[in-house]
Amino acid sequence: MKLIGPSFLSPISLSTGIGLIGGLFVAYFVTNAIHSATLHPLAAYPGPFWPSVSRIPWWIILVTGEQVAWMQKLHDKYSPVVRFSPNDLSFLDVQDGDPKEWLFKPFNGVASMLAAVQSEHHRLRRIFAPAFSQQALKKKEPIIKRHSDVLITTLDKLVASDPEEPVDMLRYSPWLDAIFDTVEIAPAIQVIQYYPWIDSLLEFLQPKSIYDLKRNHFRYTANRMGKRLERGPAEHPDIWSMALASENGKESIWDEMHSNSELFLLAGSETAATLLSGKLQLLVKEVRSSFKTAEDVDMESCAGLKYLNACTSPAHVPPPRSGIPRLVPAGGRTILGRYVPAGTSVSIPHFATYNSFLNFTNSTSRWRPNIQNGHGKKAFKPFAYGPRDCVGQNLALYEMRLVLVRVLLRFDLELCEESKDWRRQKVYGLWEKKPLLCRLTPVVTTSV
Repeated sequence: MKLIGPSFLSPISLSTGIGLIGGLFVAYFVTNAIHSATLHPLAAYPGPFWPSVSRIPWWIILVTGEQVAWMQKLHDKYSPVVRFSPNDLSFLDVQDGDPKEWLFKPFNGVASMLAAVQSEHHRLRRIFAPAFSQQALKKKEPIIKRHSDVLITTLDKLVASDPEEPVDMLRYSPWLDAIFDTVEIAPAIQVIQYYPWIDSLLEFLQPKSIYDLKRNHFRYTANRMGKRLERGPAEHPDIWSMALASENGKESIWDEMHSNSELFLLAGSETAATLLSGKLQLLVKEVRSSFKTAEDVDMESCAGLKYLNACTSPAHVPPPRSGIPRLVPAGGRTILGRYVPAGTSVSIPHFATYNSFLNFTNSTSRWRPNIQNGHGKKAFKPFAYGPRDCVGQNLALYEMRLVLVRVLLRFDLELCEESKDWRRQKVYGLWEKKPLLCRLTPVVTTSV
């Protein structure tokens, strides 16, 4: 029996259709590339050719973890502004604007302070800012000390179980382990969220394992916050009691508190872990000559240690993986003397900015401004800039100082051969953080 069907399903028609679709795709790509390279509003800005006509090179750089090194190379060649994608500019200077929301979407759908639009950000900042003031930090000191005690006790147990076994100085919390182990998926999420139709499609097609990861992460932070609030007023005020007090205990802000609890746990843990893991070989002489026991360590005593404060000052805070993009608002803006049209994504690559000869005389003297350009400290903003700077930077710096002092009072540390090249890391949303293996020997004369 001869089957009869529509003529457009014949082999010739099908191959012709595929060829036509392919031809249209190529024509679109070529036309779009010509427009991006010649007629696009950003066509006059310097930068490599292929990234200026397609986002594909930038996506590849992100997914392979090479964005920090790549951006530094671009700025070394094209300083001080680079077009690294058809609609993206990178500057070695400061800007402001509305956030471009490619960040992780909270599981409950409520934006955290980091991703909120400008008006909402101001409101959330007003709620949480009192909890991070210097006065509030002093009230929270007993809580911070208690958690540092847990760290020292954990290290003591690891050393006692096998004194010869190296200790990974980064892995103690199952929650943080899960974050660091899955950090490589962050750039892929950024790529997906850039295209709304792909993002919407994958919401339905995402593997159950990815959904469970996001759900478990949210539950972990939300449950910890919920248990804390169930206990009622604490002996020592913390972030949540102060935030609720500023809003008179309104339950309407609980969803926002859940979203921001994820932000605070990740931001506070990741920043401190990155800096501390690179400083454990230092400071021993100053610390041990200043303190006899761990009970002597507090905010005031740490403030008097010049070398400690130099090593934990903002100059040594590890740069974020890159600048958070900002969209130029309606009407456009003039940046570095040139007009940038509305809708352009602009950002500042921290690592490239802090290692640029335009801002500093050399990459190791960040506090000696380049006299000719006079940028120096103005260009150095590891905790971000303006109304969106890090609300918890004072807390982060104190935690770093306290933990460093407590660890160095209790242990001698020897960096293992496997970790001698630890500073060479890729960046996947966060710094990769390979295992930092050290041999710990208790200091007999120090009690903790």
